[in-house]
Amino acid sequence: MLGLLFRLLAPMRDRDNMRACADGVEAMAREEAAYWLGMALHRKNPRRVLMALRFLLTEPKH
Repeated sequence: MLGLLFRLLAPMRDRDNMRACADGVEAMAREEAAYWLGMALHRKNPRRVLMALRFLLTEPKH
């Protein structure tokens, strides 16, 4: 989970979004976090995977 957090939060600047992503990763099961970390490490374009995860974990602003 820690590796996923480092990769997920590195380019982010907004503290609210960072908190939402960190809380979402901490709430994940171990297998789910391992799945996302594997996708982020072994895909040809990992930025897309990380952006998708950020999109899923943050709430849209209205």
